[in-house]
Amino acid sequence: MVLARGITFTDGHREAGTTEEIQRLFVTHGATEVYARIGTLRKFTPGNGDHGVERGLERARLAKKLALPFNPEIGLFASYGDVTGQPAPDFANYPQLKSAGPWHTLTVEQMTPILHDYGALIAAEILSTGVKVNYWDLGNEVELGVAGVAINAVGSTVYRAPDAIDVEIGKMTLSRIMRMPEIERAEWLAQHLWPHTGRMFAAVAAGIRSVDKQARFSTHISGMGIYWPKMAARFYEVHRDAGYLPDQLGASFYPTSDTHQRDPFARMKETVTHLNETFKRPVFLAEFGFPASTKLAFGGGTWTKPIPGYAVSPEGQANITRDVVAWGLKTGYLAGVRPWAPDFVGLGWGAMTYFDLQDKKAVARPGLEALREGLRTTA
Repeated sequence: MVLARGITFTDGHREAGTTEEIQRLFVTHGATEVYARIGTLRKFTPGNGDHGVERGLERARLAKKLALPFNPEIGLFASYGDVTGQPAPDFANYPQLKSAGPWHTLTVEQMTPILHDYGALIAAEILSTGVKVNYWDLGNEVELGVAGVAINAVGSTVYRAPDAIDVEIGKMTLSRIMRMPEIERAEWLAQHLWPHTGRMFAAVAAGIRSVDKQARFSTHISGMGIYWPKMAARFYEVHRDAGYLPDQLGASFYPTSDTHQRDPFARMKETVTHLNETFKRPVFLAEFGFPASTKLAFGGGTWTKPIPGYAVSPEGQANITRDVVAWGLKTGYLAGVRPWAPDFVGLGWGAMTYFDLQDKKAVARPGLEALREGLRTTA
């Protein structure tokens, strides 16, 4: 979307005007993989970006060309889903996957064989490019559900409750669950939702392992979940007991997005530390972003609250990026940090990127190099 507008990127030393050139630029500043979010539909469909299978395979081939590992996020949705809503998958492009009826009418027992076979099919297709997959990410911000087995978080009119699984799921809303005390919230989800999503994830993972014997997995919760340490631990505990504990635990982290948090950085550290101590597994910050200015349309302008020690400015963005990386490396608690859409300049997200858009030129902000600076401070 950005390149189609004729925008080019520079870090002051090199120019980038293609996807490959931008990926190479990121590598010079510390990138260690190529990532793609992949829905179940083959071609682009309206949603939050192009997450079609064909785009994902294109990114896999790019990773192979650059000799980088590939990190595919198998979203288990048709086009897009996150903590605000998890639509069902659409397997129209996989006629070999037979269903007993519409997805929302199925039981988990009916869903899991389909999910297993889908995992095998998508894994085989990705690996056929010759790329090496470092981690298979399953789902996107999934503590409130995945693959249509989810609460109706924002009151969507197209939501279909999975009543064949548990009629209580469809009755729950985001506002209601957020009003619950953390432990009560965790226990409701542990009773009504997570045992089912755990079996679903386990089925997908088994399908992928049937193709990739050495497969490793990661799954992440949302930027709300990162501030609920006890709930986050309960999420992974219930999923483990249902047969799925990822090799990397994960979370989104947008420090300025939650106006109720007094010190979001400290709270993130608390959750990540608790998860490490409980499960002996590192945490991957699967989405990370801090605004360099208040010119952020995303979130209705609410995601720009300064936090203790870090101003909403290019310098504040660089400082917290550096400090998050340094803390994660020093403690060993973070497996990695993925800046979210660091090149999505303009179009409402520009303040979160590591580039300042000047006409048609995206010029690197200090935050771009802050990732490597964070590594150097602990070397």
